[in-house]
Amino acid sequence: MMKSADKYRGCLVGGAVGDALGYAVEFLQDYQIFERYGERGITALLVA
Repeated sequence: MMKSADKYRGCLVGGAVGDALGYAVEFLQDYQIFERYGERGITALLVA
């Protein structure tokens, strides 16, 4: 059984990862994302 602390930690990590992945397009409009990344938008993660 999962402990409450593990659930909270997972929630925080998931939120941080989501924020990091969305950073590149956070303030762009849909059409700007499609112009920059193609008609499907962002579909893959590129490791720098």
